[in-house]
Amino acid sequence: LEGDNESLEVSPFVQALKGAKQFLVVRNSKTDLYNRIWCICELMYAKDLGLVPFKTFVTGPNSFSKETTSCLDAKSWSPEDKKKILDELQSTHDTEDID
Repeated sequence: LEGDNESLEVSPFVQALKGAKQFLVVRNSKTDLYNRIWCICELMYAKDLGLVPFKTFVTGPNSFSKETTSCLDAKSWSPEDKKKILDELQSTHDTEDID
């Protein structure tokens, strides 16, 4: 996120979701997408915008379907991004809801 005061609402990911009619999740066999904080952010905004579950399409292997993860353990290349995303998501959702 550019700028410490910038809200997730103005991020390119959220702006794209606001104009979307559908939400596409493309899984892979190497990385659990929901171990990445930006993927969690996208999912939560997609839910809040009414795209999940009925306008969501999922493709790719379900290699991590039996894994249990927590948003608190999610990774980001930027520790500042992780903190900002978690702070904003936890201001409107319980951690259990995010997980």
